[in-house]
Order: sequence, then C-alpha cells, then structure tokens
Amino acid sequence: MKPPTVYAAGGIVWSENNKILMILRYGKWDLPKGHLQSNESFEQCALREVMEETGLKTLEIIGEAGITHYDYFDNDLHQEAIKEIHWFEMKTSTHLDVMPELKEQIEWINWIDPTEIEKYLYNSYDNVRTILKKYAVA
Repeated sequence: MKPPTVYAAGGIVWSENNKILMILRYGKWDLPKGHLQSNESFEQCALREVMEETGLKTLEIIGEAGITHYDYFDNDLHQEAIKEIHWFEMKTSTHLDVMPELKEQIEWINWIDPTEIEKYLYNSYDNVRTILKKYAVA
C-alpha cells in the first residue's frame, strides 16, 4: 500500500541585496516551509509559513520554484508518509527584522550570498539541495 502524501509549501526568499534566506533547524540548514491547511492554497501556505518561521512581514511571491518529495515518519499519522513541498520564490524589501520561530526549533536565520550556497548545502537536506542547486553561483 502506498503511503499517504502530506502537502506543504515553502519559500526561497530573496533580500533587497540579492541574498537568500536560510534557517538553521535541528543543526541543519533548511528553508522555511510548513504544512498546508485545508482552507489555503499552496501560495497562501508558503507566505504564511515563511512569515511565521522568520518574522518577515513584507513578502511577495515572484514565481514558482519547483516541487520536492521525500519519505519520512509522520508523527501525527503514526506511519510513513511522503511529503510533497511546493516551493515559491519570494522577495522582501528588508533583510532586517528576522526573528527565528523558536517553537519550531529554528535556531538561526542567515542571509546567504549565492556564491556561498554550496557551503551551506553540505549541511542540509536532499530536498533543499535539490531546490537550491539552481541558485548556486560558482
């Protein structure tokens, strides 16, 4: 039997000085994302989750960035599941005023120059590496 699919959305956030926001959660570099609620679109979910997890207040979606999948154990479902994450590129008019959401175990927020992304991807998740590879600048 195929495991259930759990849907989520998240963002690749660009600052006004062309840096990408990454969060440190559980000791790994990640992107802000979260579960889709029943009454929202993927775009609404991505904006809400990024705002909640980073404290950013001014965000605008500028395009779709792709979809990733991974298998994991879902504690709410008490079984293996497939997480499908819909990613969106976003921009913000500020790189200030970020506040890690501690209840989501976000330890740190950093703005990364695209020339430095590769360094962060070594300590990241496969789905984040997949979605961010196209933004890395050698």
